[in-house]
Amino acid sequence: MRLILIFCLLLFNLSVIGQDNTFIRTYNLPGMNGGLALAVMEDGGFVGTGQHSDNGGTCRIYAYRIDECGNIIWFNLYNSGGGIAIDATYDNGVIIAACSGELLKIDSLGVPEWEKKYGSVSCMESVIQTTDSTYFAGGASGQLLKLDSLGDVIW
Repeated sequence: MRLILIFCLLLFNLSVIGQDNTFIRTYNLPGMNGGLALAVMEDGGFVGTGQHSDNGGTCRIYAYRIDECGNIIWFNLYNSGGGIAIDATYDNGVIIAACSGELLKIDSLGVPEWEKKYGSVSCMESVIQTTDSTYFAGGASGQLLKLDSLGDVIW
């Protein structure tokens, strides 16, 4: 039994030591209040979102795109709200849920395609794109919305 335990520990240690980190980077620009969500892109890169405070105290959405080596492709600030959740979309864009009750769809270069606020949702806390290119979004008060590809409510 002791021999089996020693063998298992040895294998575990070798698997941990054998792992390679592609990159370890810290992204912290003035005004960033913290990263709240990260998603993997189809090409192996990443997108992230969070909250940014400007000098006037306004909370805004920030989003960034990095490649598979951790190099910044773009970093942008968007309207008020602060990004809470993010998902990669099938067109290589991104969908972001904001604490202002909004969803923001941006293209592969970080350019906004559409931004919509959903009346009774005070804080949009999650969003995913489904295989049929629609979206499911969830609000802080238990709302669940199904949206078409342009962000219009289906139900």
